[in-house]
Amino acid sequence: MRTSSRLVVVLGVVCFALTFLSAQEAVALGECDCEMTATNMTISRGTNLEFDVTITNNTANAGSVDFGTKITMPDATTTGWVFGPINVSLTAYGEQSGHITYSVPSSGPVGRYTYHSYVGVGGSLFGECEFDFIVPADVPKTGQTTSYATGDDGDLQMGASWPVPRFTDNGDGTVTDNMTGLIWLKDADCFGARFWADALSDCNGLASGSCGLTDGSVVGDWRLPNLFELESLLDLTRYAPAIDTSYFPGTLSSYYWSSTSRALTTGEAWVVHFYAGSVGYGNKLSAYDVRAVRGGQ
Repeated sequence: MRTSSRLVVVLGVVCFALTFLSAQEAVALGECDCEMTATNMTISRGTNLEFDVTITNNTANAGSVDFGTKITMPDATTTGWVFGPINVSLTAYGEQSGHITYSVPSSGPVGRYTYHSYVGVGGSLFGECEFDFIVPADVPKTGQTTSYATGDDGDLQMGASWPVPRFTDNGDGTVTDNMTGLIWLKDADCFGARFWADALSDCNGLASGSCGLTDGSVVGDWRLPNLFELESLLDLTRYAPAIDTSYFPGTLSSYYWSSTSRALTTGEAWVVHFYAGSVGYGNKLSAYDVRAVRGGQ
């Protein structure tokens, strides 16, 4: 008669099950069955993925199995053991339970992860079960708190909360965004209105000693921000300009270049209008204002 044990992993309302043979039969047959009943959980960076494991022996045969877990990262690389492997001894009709916690790094990559559970005997793998979870990018709140209709942004205020303070003036001509970690040039009008190619080179050539900088930066540290980085400065509770001017005084209510070209027409690049916080695009031979950034991934 064929006997089996069953591993049940429960994550909130999500569970999956792995059925494997008893240790004695696994050695003889080298096989197991794996069943997944749910995937695609969302876990924020800096939080814990937690689940309970119960291994139950539904047979009259005592035995033991090895259990361990690994994780496949968003870049398709697989970690070493993040839990175990441990040897689990099972009495006849007995069970072993435990709690597993995986701490998602606060600076870890975003994307789809796969958590793998392995069961084997004597170093030989007889079964694998897995589930996916998503580590999302943190989309911040817009800052808007006034509601103009039920269900609008000011009513729901969705998104990641801003840190307090949102920005830090470093006293060296730079301002750090505590939400994104980006470091911005405080002087928002150092270069004046420039063509797009000039804006790129101006930012790349920026260094301590110019534009009010005393931060020790060197040529090559600074760059023109991409569109999403530039948009991240917007404070949609404000206009003319739509930015916190206590940290960014001198910001013009005008268009600022991003480093992001427009796919439809590559002779154009995306811009952010800091008067009201709108996004547009302009010909790269037009002259728009420039702000520089450093840091980021």
